[in-house]
Amino acid sequence: MLEELMEIAVDPFNWEAALRAVERNKGAPGPDGMTVSELRKHLVTHGSVIAKRLLEGSYQPGAARRRDIPKASGGTRPLSIPNVQDRFVQQLLLGVLQPVFDPRFSKQSYGFRPGRSAHDAVKAAQSYAKEGYTHVVDMDITKFFDRVNHDILMHKLGSVVRDKRVLRIIGRFLRAGVVMPDGVVVTSEEGTPQGGPLSPLLANIYLDALDKELEKRGLRFSSYADDCNIYVGSQAAAERVLESLTGWIARHLRLEVSVSKSGTGRPWERKFDSGAHRAFTPAGLPVGSLCRSAPFLGSSSPPPCSSPLHPPVWRSSKTKLERNGTHDNRSRRTNCATSGAAI
Repeated sequence: MLEELMEIAVDPFNWEAALRAVERNKGAPGPDGMTVSELRKHLVTHGSVIAKRLLEGSYQPGAARRRDIPKASGGTRPLSIPNVQDRFVQQLLLGVLQPVFDPRFSKQSYGFRPGRSAHDAVKAAQSYAKEGYTHVVDMDITKFFDRVNHDILMHKLGSVVRDKRVLRIIGRFLRAGVVMPDGVVVTSEEGTPQGGPLSPLLANIYLDALDKELEKRGLRFSSYADDCNIYVGSQAAAERVLESLTGWIARHLRLEVSVSKSGTGRPWERKFDSGAHRAFTPAGLPVGSLCRSAPFLGSSSPPPCSSPLHPPVWRSSKTKLERNGTHDNRSRRTNCATSGAAI
């Protein structure tokens, strides 16, 4: 199953879609200084070598440029700006992986998914409150993107993707490290850098187990990447759920729920940080002004929000995958079962 994804990734159809996506996203150069405007000409000259290395599984991504961006709440957040060529390669992989994984995700997950937005997450949360679920568990994971366990993430990828070349290159991206402002290259054995086209999808793949656990428990929730709000009928139930899930997340995801940012209460007392896409922009620039912190209730018009994923690329990539027969029956069944997930 899914053993020849790399052939589809470098197919001219997906190649051009990925190139256009990178050009559309624009953004700052990575450590090598290449600009987005230079990419198309660069691929005319070096594209065949890049494709050959991808097909061989020998492609080696470079370290990304580290840039700290200000947070609305104070302090800074690290952003990794990959080289433009590496952004293009990540976009190639996104074109074939997104159609495979997205139908498997929970219909109550809204972050970085084609056809879904922070607007939808807020609307879902409002509907639960109106149904009589009067208390909310507001859960935030401490430094999620810095602490993603590589072994767990690669296992989740490998349980679906059988193309070892794809897995090998994703592993290299995770371990490529960052170039600090002083020029020192720093590597890490955990975390998924924010800033590349693949980062949002990898985050959703990692957290999908949590969404499935919430569904298994019959809980009503709305999640946006690492931010999740769960609706229950009483304060006591909210406290039990928060305590139980804190332990589950530590055991199964090796992550920590933030004590200072998480809590329980009435919906209007808690805020849904639907600005989870704050530092996710393949262009290498923050979308800091979008969807900072939209309240569950009391706002009929949440702040505007956009996704770094572009539906035209999604649709074309999905069509190409189907034409090459990479959607197995399980994917089709899952897609039908989660009809709330727009494609």
